[in-house]
Amino acid sequence: MMEIIFLGLAAMSAPLFAKYAGFEHKKMAFDLVGVSGLFFILGSAFTFVFSKVEMFSLLGHYGMLLSYFAGLAGMIVGALWAGLDLLFEVLMHTRSIHH
Repeated sequence: MMEIIFLGLAAMSAPLFAKYAGFEHKKMAFDLVGVSGLFFILGSAFTFVFSKVEMFSLLGHYGMLLSYFAGLAGMIVGALWAGLDLLFEVLMHTRSIHH
């Protein structure tokens, strides 16, 4: 469970590292990765909180799965979006140098 919490913290720090790297003008993809980190931490919270009460354990399990899948989807979409933005920026920069 600690691995998921560390993954959530690392994902939440992605916008900070993007700012230090100079990607401030296209930060929407990095914000999506940061929000997906919140979903990972929310999934861990569902596991910790609802596992203590037997009556709510099924609710906690479904909440955990939903949060993990939302975090995973946000992480994949944000990473692809940021990668494509970077690729297009490099391609536009090299095209402007050659012309």
